[in-house]
Amino acid sequence: CCSKLGYCGSTSAFCGTGCQKGFGDCNSSVSSTLIISIVSNSSVSSAQASSSSAVTNAKVSTDGSCGGANGFTCLGSAFGNCCSEYRWCGSADIYCGTGCNAAFGSCS
Repeated sequence: CCSKLGYCGSTSAFCGTGCQKGFGDCNSSVSSTLIISIVSNSSVSSAQASSSSAVTNAKVSTDGSCGGANGFTCLGSAFGNCCSEYRWCGSADIYCGTGCNAAFGSCS
């Protein structure tokens, strides 16, 4: 789930009031078990397709921010193609590595 503040999680804080349906599932029962099930059932391509369509429909960031209420993507941004866990665009490991938000840009 994508919370109203643009963070990913699976508790009611992320999936409840203000959940952003365009960037994730707003069902509080989503868990890592579901993700593992999707991967083991080879449905990854459909999961990736819906994720990439969210990025495709997003506006390119012009101020370096990503995700959040505006849903800006870093793909094609002058700041870098990766969206950090703190919702900023860049191209260094701190943006593209651990915590990178693939819904709003590339991750390594």
